[in-house]
Amino acid sequence: MLAAAGIYIRTFGPSRIYCAKVFHDMHSTCPFPCRFARLEHER
Repeated sequence: MLAAAGIYIRTFGPSRIYCAKVFHDMHSTCPFPCRFARLEHER
């Protein structure tokens, strides 16, 4: 999985990573450097 993550980052770039959580709810605080709210604005 670590190799797949590295390939994904090299292929698409770090700007395509919004959050490390699999299921992201907007009601709790995220422990990661999260940019998930930005995803809603890009659609």
